Amino acid sequence: MFTLRREGDYRIRLTRILKDAGPHRAELYLFVPHDLDLSGQTMPEQQFFHGSLHHRFRLVGQPSRDRASVKDPAVSLLSPYYEVTFGTWFASYQTSMERLRQQLGKPGGLAEDIDRALKLTQRFAQRLRESQLDEDKKDRYFRHLDVYFSWYAEQWFLQAMTSEGYSALAQEIRDEVLAFLTQEQDWRTSRKYQADYEGDPVKIWNRMRLYSKLIEYPVSLRPQMTELGTGTLKLVKATSTMLVMSFFTLLIFRARESAHELTLSLLLLIAFIYALRDVLRDDLIRTVTRRVRKGRPKWRVRLLKPYTSKAVGQQFIWLDYKKLAELPELIRENRGKWYISEERQVICYQSTLTLDSAAVAHDQIQENLSLDCHAMCEMINNTRDRLFSYESFPPDSEQIQTQTIDKHHYFNLLLIRRGSADGAPHAQRWRLTLSGQGVVACDAKKMHGKA
Repeated sequence: MFTLRREGDYRIRLTRILKDAGPHRAELYLFVPHDLDLSGQTMPEQQFFHGSLHHRFRLVGQPSRDRASVKDPAVSLLSPYYEVTFGTWFASYQTSMERLRQQLGKPGGLAEDIDRALKLTQRFAQRLRESQLDEDKKDRYFRHLDVYFSWYAEQWFLQAMTSEGYSALAQEIRDEVLAFLTQEQDWRTSRKYQADYEGDPVKIWNRMRLYSKLIEYPVSLRPQMTELGTGTLKLVKATSTMLVMSFFTLLIFRARESAHELTLSLLLLIAFIYALRDVLRDDLIRTVTRRVRKGRPKWRVRLLKPYTSKAVGQQFIWLDYKKLAELPELIRENRGKWYISEERQVICYQSTLTLDSAAVAHDQIQENLSLDCHAMCEMINNTRDRLFSYESFPPDSEQIQTQTIDKHHYFNLLLIRRGSADGAPHAQRWRLTLSGQGVVACDAKKMHGKA
């Protein structure tokens, strides 16, 4: 099952954990509202794929193996084993904390979430800080991870303290949170980390983002992408050129045999046909290529392990703009009741991933599918309307209130996942509310059974 969370103003991320070799298939359908001009002309498929979609994978340690290898002397071997091991441990910790973060805004259960977060954080802090080594390269990685972990944990608990209902919790729980924050402050002072947390908020945020990238580098699978269909495109170009030139040559010879000379009108006719061919050539090649490659993947991605560049899986990707009537009945039934024109485009993204069985035997794979809505938000008219209201009738000029209303667009996001166990489709649906300033809300919708 995928978990959705917002990242910043424009990005949402879908995450799940893969525990077996696969194949794993994910289908994402974005239904565009009628009054937004999003199509293959305004945003080509290549631009949408490389600019708005980010499909990434990273290693996440298995809990049973993590517990068994805490005292394993192999942790102290030369790099990159140390970085990969602690990178996967932190990825598992971060995944658990993000899952708890999603529950902070929900009523009830805040005390249990905080207690669980405290146990996870203290356990990881003990594991990390008892494993510091003297080697320079590992010491640098340890420092980056320790600084970022301390900041990340502090931000989590500060957000929990601002949650509704925190002040009503038992004093014991609030004291534990305060004690942990005090412990982190003392640790930073003893390790001379204070300089990393000083400066204006923008600098601190950018510094922590850099540390996060350095930490994730040893556990992020490297994508080696190959665009498919280039050979078909060249073949279609060569075939069209051969046919046109053969037609022209035949036309000239026929005219030569009948009139024994080339007239000016014949030359103008040939020039007109050749000009028409140049005008229609690109559209013709694109249409023929699309028909020949209909239903075939557009990209192939080989996933490589960091440092060793060993292949751990292969992914095939499809991306198309389709009309609603062209979608399978399964998708149309699960899209929900939306005010959407059937003549508008639906963005269809499909991915099939097959993992190496040896890769998932040692680690689990975390799949991250990010959707950047910045380009779509730029298409929304950023004008604001005013709504006038009053408290009692008849209205008085002093009682009339003016409220500013931002223009919102509602997108339907449907996700179909198919596992390797039974291959049965499972559907998840969200309603995305976008404005000119970014993502306003992401509301999960209930599905009536399996897709």
